[in-house]
Amino acid sequence: MPFYNAPLSLTVRAFESVAAQGIRGLEVVLVDDGSSGDAAGGLAELVRAFADRLQVKLVRQENAGPARARNRAVSEARYGILAQLDADDRWLPGKLERQVHFLRENPETWMVFGGMSVEDENGEQVNYRGGARRVEVFARSPERQYLALLEGNPVNNSTACFRREGFEELGGYDARFPPSEDADLWLRACRMGLQIRYLDTPMAVQVYHGGNISLQKDARRAAWLRLLLRELDAPPDFLSGLPAAEVSRVHAAAWFRVGRYAWHAGDAALAQRAFARSTKLRPGLGPVLRWAAAVALRAVRPGARGG
Repeated sequence: MPFYNAPLSLTVRAFESVAAQGIRGLEVVLVDDGSSGDAAGGLAELVRAFADRLQVKLVRQENAGPARARNRAVSEARYGILAQLDADDRWLPGKLERQVHFLRENPETWMVFGGMSVEDENGEQVNYRGGARRVEVFARSPERQYLALLEGNPVNNSTACFRREGFEELGGYDARFPPSEDADLWLRACRMGLQIRYLDTPMAVQVYHGGNISLQKDARRAAWLRLLLRELDAPPDFLSGLPAAEVSRVHAAAWFRVGRYAWHAGDAALAQRAFARSTKLRPGLGPVLRWAAAVALRAVRPGARGG
C-alpha cells in the first residue's frame, strides 16, 4: 500500500477492508512516500490502532512517486503472492480468498484482477468497471490481451493480485510513466507472454475525493502518449501471428489516440502525423473528418485544441 497525504478517513477504511479478508498471516507493507508531518503522524497512529488486527510493516522514504513506492513495498514483502491496494481505495469481502485460490488452482496464470466500483464522497455508486467485455478479452492469449490494452487499460491496481516471480522478471513498475505505470506493466507482461485473467465480480471500491491520482487527466494523457509511441514504433514480433486486419484496426485506433493526446499537448505536427498514420492503416471518413475539423479549428482559433 503506497501512501502520500491520502485522506486518513479513507485509509482507515482501507485498513478495515484488509483486516476483513479471510486469510491468516496476511502481511501489509505500507510505504509512506514522503507525506507531510501531519499526515505521516496520523498514519503512524493508524498503524498502532490496528496493531492487534493486522501485521503492518511501515516503511518511510523521501517522496519518489507511486511507482517507486509500489516497488519498494514489493521488495519489503515476504510472500510470493502480492496484491496492491491504494490508500484511498478499499477491498470488498472475499477479494483475496478468490484471487489466491484462483492463482493456486491455475499455476499458468501470472495475474488476476476483478471489477471496480466507483463511489462519490457520499457513498453513492457512480460507475462500475467490469463486465462481459473484460471476460472475453482476458480469456484470450497474451497477444490479444496486448492489443486490447493498447485500446485502454481496464485493470485497476487495487483489484490486481499477482505472483512476485513475474513482477521481478519485468523489473517492476516503471517510474517514467506516472500515473499510468500500471498500464505500462501490463503491456510489458503481455509482451513477455505472461497470462492475465479476469474474474467478473466486484473486488474493490474507489472513492472520488478530488485528490485521486486517476483524475490527473493531463498527466495520464502525457503518459499514454509516451506509452503508445513506444509500442507503435516497435510492435512486438508475436503480433505477426494474428490476422493483419485485426492488428491494423487496433493500431489505427491507437494512432488516433496519439493524435488526440498530442493535440491536447499542443504538438500539432505530431497530431497531424498520427492522424495520417491512423487513416493510412484504416481508411474511412470518420477519422478524416475529425482530423480535418481539428486542423480547421486550429486555423480559425490559434491555440485551440481538439477534443
